[in-house]
Amino acid sequence: MQIRHGLRYLYHQRGLKRLLGVKGGLRLVRSLTTVLYPLLPRTRSVCARLNPGRVFKRWGERWLATLDLARQLTPKSLPARLNVGAIPRIVTMIVVSDIRVDPRVYKAAQTAAKRGFQVRIIIPCFHGTREPPTPVPDWGPSIVFDFLQASHHALLNHFYPWLIDSNVKKQLLASGEGVIHAHDLNTCVMALAAGRELGLPVICDFHEWFSENVQWSTRAKAYVRNTWFKRTVMRRAEALCMQQADAVVTVCDSIANELLKLQPRRDGVHVVRNIPSFDQGVAVTGVPLRQACGVDDATFLLLWQGGIGPSRLLEPVIAALAYLPGVVFAIRGPGLEDGSPYWNHYEQVAANEGVSAQLRLLPPVPSAQVVAAAHGANAGIWTLPNLSKNFYFALPNKIFEYLTSGLPVVGANFPEVKRLIDKYEVGFTFDPYDSKSIAQVVAKLRDNPAISARCAANTRVALRDMNADTEWNKLGDLYDSIFQQRRGGGVE
Repeated sequence: MQIRHGLRYLYHQRGLKRLLGVKGGLRLVRSLTTVLYPLLPRTRSVCARLNPGRVFKRWGERWLATLDLARQLTPKSLPARLNVGAIPRIVTMIVVSDIRVDPRVYKAAQTAAKRGFQVRIIIPCFHGTREPPTPVPDWGPSIVFDFLQASHHALLNHFYPWLIDSNVKKQLLASGEGVIHAHDLNTCVMALAAGRELGLPVICDFHEWFSENVQWSTRAKAYVRNTWFKRTVMRRAEALCMQQADAVVTVCDSIANELLKLQPRRDGVHVVRNIPSFDQGVAVTGVPLRQACGVDDATFLLLWQGGIGPSRLLEPVIAALAYLPGVVFAIRGPGLEDGSPYWNHYEQVAANEGVSAQLRLLPPVPSAQVVAAAHGANAGIWTLPNLSKNFYFALPNKIFEYLTSGLPVVGANFPEVKRLIDKYEVGFTFDPYDSKSIAQVVAKLRDNPAISARCAANTRVALRDMNADTEWNKLGDLYDSIFQQRRGGGVE
């Protein structure tokens, strides 16, 4: 009851009524009350150890700061953009990511540097920690990193309001110059606010479709679609970005089309796909793949290379090995150290299916080596659960990395991946929940060397058509276009 009274106080006295309207405010109060009631035992436990006044004061301050920024970003209340004239030839990027394994940010920074821009990358958190990586990545003399080390930045992706942190905005106001390039929705709102005050152009780059993504449910102990409240907040933020950003970029046509349905733009949405360069195939510093798996050249080796965990749906692939005698499945990714929870989980799944001898679990390789490290496999596999539109429309880096490695691809039959695989005839698609369907497409490649060889040869045709330099030049041209709109002045 106290929670409901507190929410009603915020609604009537602190601007929520004016911001949301009567119906919207009532829905918000009901939805938040529903979410908070199950947490009461935990809340009481926390408050017994901490000063309740301090806890709720911080919670209230975060709400009020969110409301203030929301009012600032309401289109009717946005001040006219400052006429600062020419801007320096600088790209200020902001990203919440582990940049050691984020090839999209790396390629964007390299593209800007090749066009003669100085690049500053502001990182509000480092993979959930407060410390920068050691050593700090060296991406070239034109690219510098600015790590923020405040503890609450690590919570930005996980707790309301997800998209706003006043300290990050202050950092952008203090060091933002040139063109501000915000990577993903969790930085775009802050970038728009800072860009408006500084009079600087802002690019909003959606690596994923945040409003249609998933979140971890502690009750279900699984990933589920975003709640109605979270989707609503993020949809409004996406519409705001579509309205106010100088340019909007995303990773595939399907997400671009959906964003345009949400909020049309005269210049549309720029699509820059995550196509790696052939020169990413540097030498592997570790053991070659087949040697690491302990298999000979006659064994059909299926490779998964990338993130692991509950959102990857690898269990049906492991189960499919029961229908594929002699096939070995290698999973390579972070968190697969011997004895780790994911290691134990996948080993248990394999044991339950009676295929332990066909499963190999390998630690990750540096992102610069993923293409070369895949050599030796007979095919690469990609799959995801169909939990959200963001998953359904995915066109991940992994697909292009497999193609660059010259591997046939077997993938979940989702629109973007199926369109690419069918167009260039580089592999086959399957039902991601059906182990027999997965086994059938892998068996086509294993039992038909001519088909496998043709798919492998077609990867080069596909990559010539989807040239990495041509793709990333779209982003370089966008930087130059925005810079030229300011008459090309400033510091070279």
